[in-house]
Amino acid sequence: MNTRMTRMPGHDDVLTAFDSVGGQVVQVMALKCELEKRGFDVFAGAAAIENALTDGVLGKTAAGGLFKKTKGLRKNDMPKQSWIEHAYPLQQITIQLQGTRHSSREAVLAQLDDITARLRGGDLAGEESDDDFGYKFEVKPAANGPSLFGDDPCTKR
Repeated sequence: MNTRMTRMPGHDDVLTAFDSVGGQVVQVMALKCELEKRGFDVFAGAAAIENALTDGVLGKTAAGGLFKKTKGLRKNDMPKQSWIEHAYPLQQITIQLQGTRHSSREAVLAQLDDITARLRGGDLAGEESDDDFGYKFEVKPAANGPSLFGDDPCTKR
């Protein structure tokens, strides 16, 4: 049995869902999921978010995150612009390690020590391998997204 609400979520529904997701800036997908959890049709939730943006209830960061705007909100609800500017761009470090089926776990993980030393020495990218055993890494000091972790606000596996 489908228990989805047939009414369009209003600004109060969107803001309540926003608060449930938590944080001063939330990802669009996280807000859509929260509205869907609350029983709203996914398309109605997306339209309600667009209406909140159009009506000035929500704003969008340069990286695509949503934040509450001042219209109709208490002063304590407003995100600080400095925090929004602090969150993006992201700093991303991608590391790949590889060993053969004969490599010990310790030998493969020891490569992290080499990478750490190179990063501390100022390298932004590097690679060392002998075809089947080695590593490579890359630093993106100012990545505008997407997050390596998708749209999930928090994960732990």
